[in-house]
Amino acid sequence: MIRCLLVGQLGGGGEEVFIRNLEASPPAGVEYEMVLEPHRSTRSARCRVFEEVAYNRVPHRLLHPLQGLRSFRVSADIDLVHVHNVLHRVRPRRVPVVTSLGGATYWHYLETYLGWTEPEIERLYRRAARILPRLGIGNEFVNPSASLGFMVFSRFAASHLLRWGVPGERVEVIPPGVPTPADAPRLRRERGGRGPLTFLLVGRHPERKGADLVLQAFRSLRRRHDVRLVLCGDPAYGDLDEPGVETHPWIDRERLLHEIFPAADVFLLPSRAEGYGLALVEAMAYGIPGVATLQGAFPEILDDGRCGLLVAPADAGALESAMESLLLDDELRASLGTRARRRYEEEHAMGVFRERVAAFYRRAMARA
Repeated sequence: MIRCLLVGQLGGGGEEVFIRNLEASPPAGVEYEMVLEPHRSTRSARCRVFEEVAYNRVPHRLLHPLQGLRSFRVSADIDLVHVHNVLHRVRPRRVPVVTSLGGATYWHYLETYLGWTEPEIERLYRRAARILPRLGIGNEFVNPSASLGFMVFSRFAASHLLRWGVPGERVEVIPPGVPTPADAPRLRRERGGRGPLTFLLVGRHPERKGADLVLQAFRSLRRRHDVRLVLCGDPAYGDLDEPGVETHPWIDRERLLHEIFPAADVFLLPSRAEGYGLALVEAMAYGIPGVATLQGAFPEILDDGRCGLLVAPADAGALESAMESLLLDDELRASLGTRARRRYEEEHAMGVFRERVAAFYRRAMARA
């Protein structure tokens, strides 16, 4: 049995969802102790609160907006520490550490979410390279030796690490496991196909997710076709009141998985910036074809267009054309949906994911 300290972060988005899914469905032979909140300890890992606070008060100000520090002293009960997308300092040093990076690297976040230029990002990391290694703090770009292995969701994310010189043998691409109802295809057969064709968008941060583009394309389509749009997951949707649009600013996850997804015909995620997009994978579990942008890992998720359609970011016209293609071509919609379900089973089913994570842990620990 591998006893593993699992260190994540709060936030409510895909990063927190991923780490909670992993803790709830551990690989065979792995037992987790999970901590998400800063300055918190577990039964077998004492948080070094002073170090976390001291770092955030001094070095972090020089390196903002890099992540905050998580610092722990672990007991002999812990065989492995798995940190997800945070700076880390683990003592004693003999305890093996692995890192997962979620949808993309922090470089991608700075570049596409915050709009930093490449020279600005390079200056930040050069500054970090002068500070973090001296403090014994692990970071994938400037102190990768603090981790025995890096798990990333996509080849897109892996390319960032390799570009910065992280040894290729330590970087493994493992698409995230996404738990959905075992009978997802049956639920869709029972609930789908009723009434007008339904487009679905799920996610917080409407502007980044391209909700305005979806509405623009939908309004144009609705002048020519009988269609429906469902928007879920952000308080801003509550302010919207227009024909053909159903909104759920807050929605229970059970209802989302058992009612909303099964009733959808096409999933939309035309993000302006995105590292991965777990909701797109959830839709694939139901055999729902997606429309996403040529952004981040979307081309990998949709298998370069074999499981859905890819459009240019911030292009409402291209989005509308893709939506209309799927609306008018039942055969295309069905074939993309079938391939989407198959790809989910091959790449994202929890059983597949657990096996890959267990093997990743074993390979990393063998390097200790």
